Amino acid sequence: MIQEINKGAIISYNIGRGERIGWSVNNGLNNSNIKKLQNDQKLQIVLSNCPNAGAIQYEHQKVFIQEILNYPDGGAVCATGFSESIDLDVCREINVDFFKLIFENKLNIIGKILQLSSNVMFDKIASLKDDESTKIEYEIKKKYILTQICNGDPTLRIPFNLPDSESDEPYKNIAPEPEKPGEEKPPREKLFNEWKEKISDSFLKKLYLPSDFLKNVNLISDEAGDFIIITVRNLYEGKKTESIEIPALENSELTYYTEEQINNASREPPVSFEEKVYKYPIAGSDSTSTCPNCGGTGQVECSYCKGLKKVKGTECTHCKGTGTTLCERCKGCGKITTLKILIWKWQPVADSRYYSSFGVDFLNIIPEVSPEGTNFILNIENTTIDDFNGNEELYNITKSTYQDIKKLADERTQYNGLKIIKIELQRSEADHAPVVKLYCKYKENEFDVYVIGRLDRRYIFKSPDIPKTFKFIFFIIIIIVSVLILLLILHLFHIF
Repeated sequence: MIQEINKGAIISYNIGRGERIGWSVNNGLNNSNIKKLQNDQKLQIVLSNCPNAGAIQYEHQKVFIQEILNYPDGGAVCATGFSESIDLDVCREINVDFFKLIFENKLNIIGKILQLSSNVMFDKIASLKDDESTKIEYEIKKKYILTQICNGDPTLRIPFNLPDSESDEPYKNIAPEPEKPGEEKPPREKLFNEWKEKISDSFLKKLYLPSDFLKNVNLISDEAGDFIIITVRNLYEGKKTESIEIPALENSELTYYTEEQINNASREPPVSFEEKVYKYPIAGSDSTSTCPNCGGTGQVECSYCKGLKKVKGTECTHCKGTGTTLCERCKGCGKITTLKILIWKWQPVADSRYYSSFGVDFLNIIPEVSPEGTNFILNIENTTIDDFNGNEELYNITKSTYQDIKKLADERTQYNGLKIIKIELQRSEADHAPVVKLYCKYKENEFDVYVIGRLDRRYIFKSPDIPKTFKFIFFIIIIIVSVLILLLILHLFHIF
């Protein structure tokens, strides 16, 4: 396998046994034998369908999909794995759909292929959640699907022709097929009824709603819209000089650097949007003086006994009867050293804006919408209107908002006092959730219900103006009063 990959492989694929360090087969890839890879000009895509090969949640352990991506002489340009134990049948079906999307649908964006293959799998198991006997099986399989991890840039496009290509040009991103006439969509009445069912299943919601609310609430009309968060992430590389103070006895342990040595020093930037710092004491900047706190004695008055050696007639346990304690500023040496250090730092910064068709803030809702209910669009610069399912207005809003954020980011000259050297990494992303607004009415009160998320997946509701009663408040007051009375009774019982 190693020899074949070194010749140039498009995709390396495994399904079966494995663990955090890689594939558990004699000729499979793992953390030890990836050092034999010499495919630095022919990087592959690696699909690891074995337990824990994508378990990046364990910070201090070397995980296969990270190691093969970071290998300097080759490895992979993108690697996927599952972060927990998996169902091999689920994985097998996901990857069958993965290859179909490449060879049959001619898609070439890695992230989009992974997303769509997962969505196809969700469609296959959707019927399980409607039956009480298979609902647990649905939740288990859903968990398996959601634990797939993609390590690498999901916006990468396969830049060469795949087997059986009829064209000499690289594959282009093809828009999703239009919906067939008459294809059933979740009607607004269904959404409205599901919203009412969710309320009827909630004990707390029924408490603060009028008792006849569910019987007398009506749906007037509906309207489709969107909510999208546009984010630009920057990783700034910069430097700044700071003055620090240390106990003089620690000065001999420092290594001082000249300006030339600092500029020529070896530094490894972070591989993702994370903070990383190098500190260089500057040669010739240090000076030593008597500690002002202790006057050079290394001892200061005990803060407990105020130098009296005793507290309430007994020996002070803090200073053991001496009346003094070690000076924390100079650590007992009586002298301090001040010096300048040059801080070389990579600082991640994110700038975000959001757009809502209805002018309603769903920022607190989006994190609750599962990946089933959102459409992640990464690297906005490379997106086309097809990525927005032909929605030209949403596409234009996203692109223009992104340009505004990026312009502000590019004009930034410093961050937290840093003199910016360059922007090491810059990434844009859009988190999009479709929204349906249901116009509802209860007696004379009109209010709106928002359905957030892909309507053929999971979605949640938000109804900020729903009519309320004071039953809930009364209920809480009754509980509080009851608890206080019970505590009083217990207290009196304890006294007697």
